[in-house]
Amino acid sequence: MSISDYLGIDLEYIVWGLAGSVVVLLFILFINFCMIAKLKKKYKKFMGDTDAKSLEEKIVERLEQLDDLVDADGYIFKPSTPIDISNVDEYIQ
Repeated sequence: MSISDYLGIDLEYIVWGLAGSVVVLLFILFINFCMIAKLKKKYKKFMGDTDAKSLEEKIVERLEQLDDLVDADGYIFKPSTPIDISNVDEYIQ
């Protein structure tokens, strides 16, 4: 009695299936390594010669610029009283 008698399929098909799975997984592994290398390049370019304090300053500066833009934008609607949904047509421009 051999293993193929117990399984009902030839052992050669199982080996070929496992080999194909290994090839597919190696291909996926290669793609992941390429993506990680690309992300590392972007990260190094982003970090450059900066430290945590200068990054924090950049973030705070950008948030202040964003606040200035929001304050300067005349299209932002800030009602002084709650909007009554039955009169919503009055608030649509």
